[in-house]
Amino acid sequence: MWKKIVLGVLAAILVISGIGLFLASNYFYGVAIARNDKGFLDETAAITVKDEEEREQIRIEREEWLTTVGYEDLFMNSRDGLQLHGIYIPGNDLNVDNVTVVLAHGYSGNAKGMISFAQYYHSRYGYNILMPDDRGHGESEGDYIGMGWPDRIDYLDWISKMIDQNGKDSQIIVHGVSMGGATVAMLSGETLPEQVKFLVEDCGYTSAWDIFEYQLNDLYSLPAFPILNATSVMTKIRAGYLFDEASAVEQVKKATLPMIFVHGSDDTFVPTEMVYQLYDAAPVEKELLIVEGAQHGNAFSVDQTGTYKQLINTYIQDYIDHRGQM
Repeated sequence: MWKKIVLGVLAAILVISGIGLFLASNYFYGVAIARNDKGFLDETAAITVKDEEEREQIRIEREEWLTTVGYEDLFMNSRDGLQLHGIYIPGNDLNVDNVTVVLAHGYSGNAKGMISFAQYYHSRYGYNILMPDDRGHGESEGDYIGMGWPDRIDYLDWISKMIDQNGKDSQIIVHGVSMGGATVAMLSGETLPEQVKFLVEDCGYTSAWDIFEYQLNDLYSLPAFPILNATSVMTKIRAGYLFDEASAVEQVKKATLPMIFVHGSDDTFVPTEMVYQLYDAAPVEKELLIVEGAQHGNAFSVDQTGTYKQLINTYIQDYIDHRGQM
């Protein structure tokens, strides 16, 4: 009799625990992976958030710049049938070397969030610019965030599209920030066309698992097990990938192209220590830049020494085939 009661209680506990774990994983999937407003990003002290008026002013200035230089909306279908959108800005007379810079935006961002980089590459070098909206972002289809893993294949296809559009003599630079940095790192482990010359990885994470484990502890004071394990399985079911599968550090181990690694010294959203793991794992020509005082995603604007831009220029001089004078 007592044995049956104990077994019944244990079974009830297991069922309740299972339901609770399912609900928790579904909740965290909605918070972290599902396509929706990520309001928690505005509330974390780890990211410098501009007020609404300042953001609107920046939006207006970006739109004005795009209109001034001229741009084209590009579309392509992903290998799993999503329509993806990108903004393409043709180069100018300075672009004698037929270079295109592909810019990868961050988590919950969009193509236009990379305009400060586009302005630099376009005004300084005259390069063509492609700014894709990742799946689940901006004007691209998709109801989930890929954390760089499916996106690496999307960027591979965007690169192919640029080569088809601009010719076999194209030369391509890929530069990503935050999740875009992780995307670039994940892309680095793929077989890339010979037209890709070098990669810039800025404040990316080592893997989706690592960054979610860090954030789960930082934002909720919770351990990874069992919630992160369950959410990873939920993500596999609904989005097609596991968190530990989406590993930038494992992909970087297979890299073959020169890379620049950048991170802010004061980044507490994607901890600075992660860049050292990425840098150490890369078996390629590489440079590491830690920008003093920079928080998450603002190393380019905070760098008062100009070292960030100097590194880019050095790589352009060293790895771009120069067919004329800049």
